[in-house]
Amino acid sequence: MFRQKQAAIPPQQPDGGRWLCTEGPYLDYITKMDALYPGIGDSGAQNEHISSRVGHSRSVLLELTPDRTWTRQTFKNPVEIKTHFKDRSDGNLDQSTGLHRRIYILEGLDPNYVEAYGSYFFMDPRFFVRQERNDLWNLEDMKSHSHDTPSLTSLIDPERYLRIKYREVRQFGPRLKHWRTTCAVTGRHIAAIGFEGKLDSIGAVARKFSFWSKEGKNGSWDGKSSQFRV
Repeated sequence: MFRQKQAAIPPQQPDGGRWLCTEGPYLDYITKMDALYPGIGDSGAQNEHISSRVGHSRSVLLELTPDRTWTRQTFKNPVEIKTHFKDRSDGNLDQSTGLHRRIYILEGLDPNYVEAYGSYFFMDPRFFVRQERNDLWNLEDMKSHSHDTPSLTSLIDPERYLRIKYREVRQFGPRLKHWRTTCAVTGRHIAAIGFEGKLDSIGAVARKFSFWSKEGKNGSWDGKSSQFRV
């Protein structure tokens, strides 16, 4: 579940965004955007401690119907997501009024899921990149190749995109043996909690929640959120 020691792993080299997204139109878009915002094509420093994100994502669609009730559709894999978006593009899913209000929830950053969503919405890749980035570093992490370009304050639009950082306190039990460690699935920092200099089995996990939205015609909208879980 989490790694206890910093192994001597060579730093990851830039791979043009393939760490984030599998082959497809969205990866081509990421490659082009990397020329404008250097750094989005490289994974974060903690990513070198993650074996793979493949298979660690879940996704669900919540839709508000015209009669003000909610429906739910769970996607079992990225193929189902792409099929859903193909039906949307063909006009098979919209009501006769053309009104739709949908919230897509994605847990984890499996590159196959990122490609499925990104190749339909084509949101700014920094939406996913900044969800992946860790805000806590050690000296070894400073050798990372990732150098993100900060956004101008005037370009921040909280109604379209926002990110919330918070801490989740969890009981890990005897497996938590170090004051600072890293989740082997997400790369998230875990800070142990102790009393009177003694390590306890409780840790505070660094979390993030990111929200992105897009307005459509006739009052329609799509909301997409992404959240890491340990």
